Amino acid sequence: MRLINNSSQDTRLSSPATSLRRDNRGRILREAVEYCVVDHCNLRCAGCDHWSPHLTTRFADPQAFAEDIAALSQVLHVRVLRLLGGEPLLHPALASFVGKARDAQIADEIMLWTNGLLLHEVQRDLLEQFDVVRVSVYPNVKLPVDLDELAKHLAERSRTRLDVIRINRFQHQLLNEPIEDPKLVRRTYLRCKEAHSLSCHSVYEGRYYKCAKAPILERRLAGRGLKIAAGESDGVSLRANPNLGEELARYLASHKPLVACTWCLGTDGTSFPHHQLNKEGIRTERGLGTGPAPFASPARMVVRDLLHKSGWQDHGWRQRDRSDFQRR
Repeated sequence: MRLINNSSQDTRLSSPATSLRRDNRGRILREAVEYCVVDHCNLRCAGCDHWSPHLTTRFADPQAFAEDIAALSQVLHVRVLRLLGGEPLLHPALASFVGKARDAQIADEIMLWTNGLLLHEVQRDLLEQFDVVRVSVYPNVKLPVDLDELAKHLAERSRTRLDVIRINRFQHQLLNEPIEDPKLVRRTYLRCKEAHSLSCHSVYEGRYYKCAKAPILERRLAGRGLKIAAGESDGVSLRANPNLGEELARYLASHKPLVACTWCLGTDGTSFPHHQLNKEGIRTERGLGTGPAPFASPARMVVRDLLHKSGWQDHGWRQRDRSDFQRR
């Protein structure tokens, strides 16, 4: 069993690559791509960047997954394909996704990323089909399974590796109001490790996105009565697209922020202790509640976070510091 520490924070810029690596078949090479087999979850984590506590039940169609991944595999190869959610173990046909991913040969490894609450109910032979089972362990969330015993079982019965990542803090990312300064949006995008170095790219309902926030933006804001059309511009179509390779290469190398970046702090948001949302917390996070909303002034928050991560203090900025920030 491998323990992963997620507490370190690298504040260096994480820009798109100026040139794309390719294999001997001409396919673009990347570290990872993700696929949400479900949107919903059995936890209500505050600040969930997939917005799972607020989304309705959705089970991805295995056949649509197979077609999208098969098309993508012609132009892209990744080290790891992550199947996640929401909570992926909620999908009753999860095994079929693994088989179809193997058939597409899009990845060296296939990972299941779960919160672990259903590990005691799932058949062990399903877990053995994955190369990696990653379990996110949160404070005050008791798992109904012995992870040491599970790791030993997987090691003895298969080549499956169990990764355990202990997450004590989440990060403010999603905003209920837009960032109005285009320079701040671009800077946040260029600094976003999820879009670049961490390769948290997502395939969702026939499109390829640079992050998991983009495909749910329209539904997220619709809950507040806002109509935003961003799907086509924020992603690349995988279906019946004869120019997929060229379009994907341009998209990956682009320095242009997504529409979703206007409503997100990327990886520049401040962190907070992980906790579960109650009913009022759900309403507040949606921007509908009466409690204190942490995202009430997004532009000011972005400026504060960027200055703080760049070494400035919140008070007593020198004129040279302000001018330097304006040039960045």
